[in-house]
Amino acid sequence: MAFKTGLLISALMMAGGPAVSDSTDLETIRRKIETEGMHWIASQTSMSALPEHERRARVMSPAIVTPDDGTLPPVYNGWQTIDVHPNAPVVDVLADRFSWADVAGDDWTTPVKDQGQCGSCAVFAATAVTEARANVSAGDPDLDLNLAEQNLLSCTTGSSCETGTWDTNLFVSTLRDDGIPDEWCHPYTESTGNCADACADAGDRKFYIVGGGWVPSAGWLTVASDEDIRTGLISGPVYANMMVPDDFFYYSSGVYEGSVAIMAWHTVAIVGWDNHSSDSTPASWIVKNSWGTGWGMNGFFEIKRGDATGIGSQATVLEVDSSVIENVMCAIEAPALVQVDDGSGDVVQGGLSLDLCSGDGPMSFQVEPIGGLASWLAITPIAGQVSSGNVTTLDLSYSEADFSGTGTQHQDLVIVGEDGHARMVSIGFEVAAGDADTDADGDTDSDTDGDTDGEPDSGAGDGSGDDGCGCMNTGSFERMTGLLFTFAGLI
Repeated sequence: MAFKTGLLISALMMAGGPAVSDSTDLETIRRKIETEGMHWIASQTSMSALPEHERRARVMSPAIVTPDDGTLPPVYNGWQTIDVHPNAPVVDVLADRFSWADVAGDDWTTPVKDQGQCGSCAVFAATAVTEARANVSAGDPDLDLNLAEQNLLSCTTGSSCETGTWDTNLFVSTLRDDGIPDEWCHPYTESTGNCADACADAGDRKFYIVGGGWVPSAGWLTVASDEDIRTGLISGPVYANMMVPDDFFYYSSGVYEGSVAIMAWHTVAIVGWDNHSSDSTPASWIVKNSWGTGWGMNGFFEIKRGDATGIGSQATVLEVDSSVIENVMCAIEAPALVQVDDGSGDVVQGGLSLDLCSGDGPMSFQVEPIGGLASWLAITPIAGQVSSGNVTTLDLSYSEADFSGTGTQHQDLVIVGEDGHARMVSIGFEVAAGDADTDADGDTDSDTDGDTDGEPDSGAGDGSGDDGCGCMNTGSFERMTGLLFTFAGLI
């Protein structure tokens, strides 16, 4: 049976909600949990440490208004048409516990993000659901698109940091009709921003859903039935609203139960359930939040099903079809490059391999250095095509002569594929100091006679000594001594 939120709670929300009270004192919360026999743990978190006005910035405006034109998000009736990849897990809706974040050790969700000081939880929930459903549709838990929340926030009519976005139908239509590019095309700024700030080739980098809408029993102030939410979870996480009590910021683990004053609305991604049939803990939804990993259980939480927070209100399915997961680059692995320091040259060659993990290609790609290409790095080719089973290798050349200073210098590359598929690679080159005599052997010399033997000499001009050992220099002449490759934010 669908659960309707209480009239008192609804009235508080419409009026703007009460201010945070003394009930958010940690010890008061803990006593209340113990007295009422609740099953969650309150602690100081990254969110509880924030002042009240910054906490409020993480949720949406308390007021919720039905569109005055009478339109509502479409009811989703596509249960039988959702394309679930054969490699995706088979979801048993009768299982006692299921979570897309941990299916036999595989995490089909994407990394937890942090919306920062902006009421953009709805766009983060929408992208979290879309990214995870892309993984499921592709049958690859590590596909992990990284879609641009900023683009959805800036390009959806009526969406802002101050109010969030209530009209789920707008997100469905934006993701379906306008698409959304990758994160590096339109980086997140914790502000409403402008749609025009996206990269120049945003139109070629967009990813699209094929449909979506409310699960049949959902409504503006009506929580969807357990059955409908579970059915939605068969094909991936479900977008949903809830109301945030003022003690929620102290949540660290367990099954949360709403207990004190409601602050505002919030949007999250339901990723699973737990019946807790073996103990007295209430049956729960497992949920992914957008407050970073310093809150909750590494950014996730469990919450009592049918809770007073109204978790599951406006529960929405965003459908991703495998036909739009064509030609996606696999995660790029660090090349096995070894620094050759024989002192005889100043260029190191390496390669970066591109391959497809979904689709048969060919897929066009373009290398876009963030902030322009550093003088010490050359890339060939910067554009081309890659096909499954036909690996394309980018030749990388690192020039010692173009380094300045010592330490590690980085170059971030975004390798853009098609339809929102991109990978970012951060390349680092470590530079250490060399000797002052500019010989070619790499040893530490104390003379200035310019010989090539590498032995510390006390005379001038002799040629005795070793034959060049290739050791690391310790003087003042710069010489490259190693390569570091780190990979971050892979889509």
